[in-house]
Amino acid sequence: MALAFWLVLSAVLCGAAQNPRDGAARPATPSAPGATIRGRVTAAAADLPLHRVKITLTGQLANPVTAVTDIKGVFELTDVPPGSYRITATRAGYLTIEYGQRRPGETGRTLDVESGEIRRGVDIALFRGGVLAGRIADEQGDPAPDVRVEAVELRYIRGRRVAVAARITATNDAGEYRLSGLQPGSYQVRASTTEVWEGDDGKNTYVYALTYFPGVTSAEGPQSTSLSVGQEVSGLDFRLLAGRAAKITGILEDARGEPLAGQVVNLSRITRTTGGDLMSSGFGGTGRTDAHGAFEFTKLAPGEFIVYSSGPTDRTSLPVTVNNDEVRDVVLTPRPPSGVSGSIATDEGGVPPIPVSRLRVIPVGADPASVLPMWAAPREQPPRPDWSFRIADVDGPYLFRVTGLPDEWMVKSVIAGGRDITDAPFTITRGGPDVAGVQIVLSRRTARVNGEVIDRAGAPAPDATVIVFGENPSTWGLASRFIKIARPDDRGRFSVAGLPPGIYRAIARDFVAAGQWEDADFLRGLLKDAVRLELGEGAAEPITLTLERPR
Repeated sequence: MALAFWLVLSAVLCGAAQNPRDGAARPATPSAPGATIRGRVTAAAADLPLHRVKITLTGQLANPVTAVTDIKGVFELTDVPPGSYRITATRAGYLTIEYGQRRPGETGRTLDVESGEIRRGVDIALFRGGVLAGRIADEQGDPAPDVRVEAVELRYIRGRRVAVAARITATNDAGEYRLSGLQPGSYQVRASTTEVWEGDDGKNTYVYALTYFPGVTSAEGPQSTSLSVGQEVSGLDFRLLAGRAAKITGILEDARGEPLAGQVVNLSRITRTTGGDLMSSGFGGTGRTDAHGAFEFTKLAPGEFIVYSSGPTDRTSLPVTVNNDEVRDVVLTPRPPSGVSGSIATDEGGVPPIPVSRLRVIPVGADPASVLPMWAAPREQPPRPDWSFRIADVDGPYLFRVTGLPDEWMVKSVIAGGRDITDAPFTITRGGPDVAGVQIVLSRRTARVNGEVIDRAGAPAPDATVIVFGENPSTWGLASRFIKIARPDDRGRFSVAGLPPGIYRAIARDFVAAGQWEDADFLRGLLKDAVRLELGEGAAEPITLTLERPR
């Protein structure tokens, strides 16, 4: 039940300068005294206090509030408005940990505070990050400087296990690298560079392939390395593999299939950061189409690119990934961009009694071929003061969601042209007419599950993760309204709100990886052991879940 408030930035900065332990959040209203949160941060390995740890409070705030631990590892956050929050602890050399995390890779717990409450014992233990280190050489065995090196791991993204970079660094002048701050897990080391050179025969252009330890391509069986908490593994040395440069060729044509001659076509190299998120777009080349609308980009090192062309009103772009010694053929057809517009209301009539500034309308791309974020994807948009919205540059299948809602609210329906597209991806085609009149209906007539988690002896089990999910597999999937997770409080109690009425299953597990609940196979494996719930509108179903700990 979020309350918006204004953070007086100058006061916070001044207070932080005077007392690094104190972080203050201005109360939501003068009549509601804020809460105080106190805790201590220690090193998990030795249970010793950690100084200079940055504490960040997020949740029902206009801006995050921060504090810094003192020499005893103690921190204090004051004037916190009543509500639900997350607390994160960060310090160089250690893994970033949320309050309630027992181990890296786990989801933290929310902290609920009441007006005037003094909450003590909000303690966090930080773990040292693991390290992978080694040396990279070129094909002749000489040091390879300025090579991008990644520690690659599998993460759950959009319900799939996807290989993404967990840490990124570059080799020094001796070809040495050090990937630090790694969570426990299994990793592959991957190296890449955009270096291009001409062969001695003057006929071929060469590049380095995307090379994995111990000096192989992805198809040749890269070796994985397991890390425990704080472990360092060195000696991961290997040579880069040389190969011929790649090429992208294509045709630029209009909507009738006629070639577009003399048009500019551009190429940008896409760089991703940790977790597969987009980082930057760099120049990759430019050219013009010939009389047949043909174009080509040659002498390319392996990587991810965007090929694009635009005119006064039309434009087109296409993501292309190439490996060494590969030729990719593409067809580009410029079309005017399309948009989606509409309004937000409640099922009670009128506008929601929620500050409009805290909400965002999110277009969720539903193309199964696109797992990682795309460069030209449409972005989330805030509703206007009159509760209307517009999202530009939409092309493909999308779901539409609203973030920033209080816990007891949900998206009840999304209607476009009389069709219910709430949970069915709606396809918008570039070049087609804008989709107007989309109605997003919010509701607080939702279901709630309140309960507790106990172990087999009947004692509270606060370290569990609770998953509540629709019984029917058709309710699973991307951006599902029927799947929610919760972490119990210190007494094992939990609450899951904002669910559409229906039939659900609930279960407690000792450990659930972030995003794993979007994996249909994972949920299917939980069905037989999960408690069945029939939730009606306005229902607050009380349940007790028993945690079966791994042996």
